[in-house]
Amino acid sequence: DVGPDDAAVLTFTSGSTGRPKAVVGRHGPLTWFYPWMSERFGLSAEDRFGMLSALSHDPLQRDLFTPLWLGATLAVPDPERIGEPGYLADWVRREGVTVLHLTPAMLELLVSGAGEMPSLRRAFVVGDLLKRSDVARLQRLAPRVACINLYGSTETQRSVAFFEVPRPEDSAAARLGREVLPLGAGMEDVQLLILDSEGRLAGIGELGEIHLRSAHLALGYLDDPALTAERFLPDPFTPGVRLYRTGDLGRYRPDGAAKFAGRADAQVKIRGFRIEPGEVEAEISRFPGVKESVVVVREDRPGDRRLVAYAVPAPGAEIDAAGLRAFLAGRLPVHMVPADVVPLPALPLTRTSKVDRRALPAPERAVETAAAPRTAVEERLAGIWRELLGVEAVGVHDDFFDLGGHSLLATQLLSRLRSAFGAEVPLRALFERPTIAGIAGLLAGRESGAADLSSLVRTGLEEAPLSFAQERLWFLHQLDPAGSAYNMHQALRLEGDLDEAALDSALRELIRRQEALRTRFEDRGGR
Repeated sequence: DVGPDDAAVLTFTSGSTGRPKAVVGRHGPLTWFYPWMSERFGLSAEDRFGMLSALSHDPLQRDLFTPLWLGATLAVPDPERIGEPGYLADWVRREGVTVLHLTPAMLELLVSGAGEMPSLRRAFVVGDLLKRSDVARLQRLAPRVACINLYGSTETQRSVAFFEVPRPEDSAAARLGREVLPLGAGMEDVQLLILDSEGRLAGIGELGEIHLRSAHLALGYLDDPALTAERFLPDPFTPGVRLYRTGDLGRYRPDGAAKFAGRADAQVKIRGFRIEPGEVEAEISRFPGVKESVVVVREDRPGDRRLVAYAVPAPGAEIDAAGLRAFLAGRLPVHMVPADVVPLPALPLTRTSKVDRRALPAPERAVETAAAPRTAVEERLAGIWRELLGVEAVGVHDDFFDLGGHSLLATQLLSRLRSAFGAEVPLRALFERPTIAGIAGLLAGRESGAADLSSLVRTGLEEAPLSFAQERLWFLHQLDPAGSAYNMHQALRLEGDLDEAALDSALRELIRRQEALRTRFEDRGGR
């Protein structure tokens, strides 16, 4: 007889070495989660399911067996036409599809057609980061839809955690804050544990690795006991139960839900700084006209590791690479600003509808015809650029970053400008004017020595999401509103004559310039 713990299927998933590994799946998880999913989300025999998984993709089991188990209808699109603009939305409308399982990349295709889908009432998204902006577009096109962000892996056999995305009219939608949506909490009989480097439960906002506690994990990896022992661990808190170590980094939110914070093996290190590409992608998504993006590290020349962003414009929009870099320079540390921005009509996808990072093209650094310096200032700047960039010739209209500049060289350039011209040039200015002509014009406008601080003040942003540290302090304040442990006090004694008007003016200018000094936390619906 076949039991729930017997092997049911071998599913191959990519490994960190590029060599696929075989996961031995069991029979039991299939019959455990489907009844719960159907009851929790109201699935029935009256539904019409769409099948969007490739034959080699493990969610195929979910796509096939859920409607078969319910006695529902399964609709299959033309695989040769899925990538056509507008086809998927037309197919959903024509077939009256009510339930879809799809990846975020497939969701992008679905909403790109701008066709309404009145029949769609459930959309389960799994396999990559899910963004608020993509869900918002789906909610506009499918007024009845409930979108659920699922979390799981081949090793868990099924998606084992979920977050139901609130609709725009719900008060909970205003409290989401960040562009990337949370992973949520475990389904029945599953817990998401975020453990620190010492194997202890992480605190709220503290970074750790996500482990999944479940009695319904896969058996392990075929003929690889070492990897099985590394990833399938005994639960240190509950004897006789196993954990799956996902390799994903996460943090607990104040409400107990988990949020994704990148991959432990995807964090990159450039010039001594650890960078999570997902954080850069989240900021790029806020730039007007960007539909989707991916950030990777490339080393097209030995020893020259560079952060490269690939961005797809929204319909009818064009991406200004220099403008995007300047935008990021105002929101991210300098080492997280991509050295190259490559616009693409679409991101390349694998057969399982995930971004194919290996197919991303190398940046093309087209240098303008070298225009000779026209002034003494441009001549001095050209000499600094040649020395920093290691090039023999540089034109006054050549882009600093197209010539090989990156964040470390940018900070060195600003230091050279300070020494050579006695000028404090903000980093953002370099991203906005990345040419010798642009910097020379900026220096000419600052010969009086008075810096234009107004250009550093961000405007047009009424609200901003809390940082992880701010979320932690807010949570602690709810527990002890009268506490002052985190207040910093300092008294200053001034000697001599005090120009009160000058002090008042200086403090007001400081507050005007520094947004953090004008920031307040407002309690909205308990958040």
